[in-house]
Amino acid sequence: MNELNYLLKRTFIVSLLVVLGNFNAALAEEYVEPQIDLNIELAREETRANTQYILGNVLKKSAALQEAYGDFAPFGVGLFKDGSIKYVWYAKPGETVKKPAQSIPLIRRALQAQAVSEKIVGSAVVYKYQKELKQALQLNVELEYQTGLALAYASEMRVDANNKVEWGESSQVNFEPRVFVMPEDGSSLSSKPSVKEVKP
Repeated sequence: MNELNYLLKRTFIVSLLVVLGNFNAALAEEYVEPQIDLNIELAREETRANTQYILGNVLKKSAALQEAYGDFAPFGVGLFKDGSIKYVWYAKPGETVKKPAQSIPLIRRALQAQAVSEKIVGSAVVYKYQKELKQALQLNVELEYQTGLALAYASEMRVDANNKVEWGESSQVNFEPRVFVMPEDGSSLSSKPSVKEVKP
């Protein structure tokens, strides 16, 4: 009988140790260092890749417009969910605008209407700037993405006698979004501005 009690106690202790060992192993797995949230990292990568894609398109289009027409008016770019890019023109390519600065808010509103209706995932507003005649011409690009990223990109734009563009020094800074925001007046943007959307 003593042998049976001894055997039962021994079996109980071994079983208890096995159970405790498994319990500790399960607890140890719960306290493992948390991994980076893959969804956040994927969203960051998508944002970076798509804004670079928009910027590359803008630089090519701006150089092509400058070479073809010798000048161009401000324009907008919308990146759609399927990866296609469409342009928003205040003036058709080749046409000039007397007061280009006045066209920029209209281009932003046209892009904002597309952003609010969730048709586009990224945008750019593109315009040239030259403070004084002696200073270099500058291309400004307001890049925005649906995740809230908003970058102002500026690059020197050297134009030779044949209207060939050479890009110079560039810089970028963060700024407050202007396209991927709700309209200030709370309207639904159903009345679209008179911006011409034309493919060149």
